[in-house]
Amino acid sequence: MDSSYYPYGVGGLNEDNYYAVGIKSEKKSLRRKSEPDEPMDDYTYFYTNLAPTEIPPEELASDYRRRWGIETGFRVIKEEFLPKSASPNSRVRTFYFNFAADLYNIWTLANVRRAEELGTELSKGKEFTAG
Repeated sequence: MDSSYYPYGVGGLNEDNYYAVGIKSEKKSLRRKSEPDEPMDDYTYFYTNLAPTEIPPEELASDYRRRWGIETGFRVIKEEFLPKSASPNSRVRTFYFNFAADLYNIWTLANVRRAEELGTELSKGKEFTAG
């Protein structure tokens, strides 16, 4: 079984409208030298209000992975590129955020170009650092 949907209500949420989705994980752990103790450890789980008839589990997993990438990008912008500001002026804060996003995009492009030049994939230790 590579994926499955299960009706799963939490708290006061109706189980007919919410689902736990399990999909065989694509991630390969470098630390794992043997099979997992539990077969369930090889699965990634999502919780959604999308019915199984609306979206297949593989597409749902792909959407969540893209979302995680976007959220990671915002976290990196905030932690590494965004200058601190106490300005009450929203235009100043907006300028700072847009400037930080531009710096992040330049940094990302520099890392992609470097990976292409080296003929390798981006990974920890090979990327340019932001800090």
